[in-house]
Amino acid sequence: MSDKPQLGRGNVYIKLGGIEYTLKPSVYAAKTISRKFGGLNLAVDRVAKLDFEAICEVIFIGLGKQMLNPRERQELEELIFESGFSDDTGKLGELCVQYLVALMRGGRTMTPEEQAEALAEYQKMQEEGKDMGNPPSSNNNSTNGTMN
Repeated sequence: MSDKPQLGRGNVYIKLGGIEYTLKPSVYAAKTISRKFGGLNLAVDRVAKLDFEAICEVIFIGLGKQMLNPRERQELEELIFESGFSDDTGKLGELCVQYLVALMRGGRTMTPEEQAEALAEYQKMQEEGKDMGNPPSSNNNSTNGTMN
């Protein structure tokens, strides 16, 4: 089967301060990010809103065991901050979302057509005031088990 995950497939490369880092899709990363954010969709939502802590955490987790040293984490946070939340290519948020999508797809990246379709759907949801992955809120004041 040609769609089977392969070594290096789904990797996302970011460049900060002239240094290239590799975000590697893994079960560990999917579980850790999902647990930290309450789901991968919620992580995408926070990264898309340029939440600094969310971007840093996705990068740290995507780097895996490469970044265990707290000093290195702090240095990388500084690089992310100094870059204005973008890498040297100006697309850090986009690349983090690409990485999260690769996690959702078992380490497989999307085709350009799939990316365009997903972006259009996300933008439509944002225009309608919906957050990705969040259940709809109930503005219902009925007494269905709720206290008034």
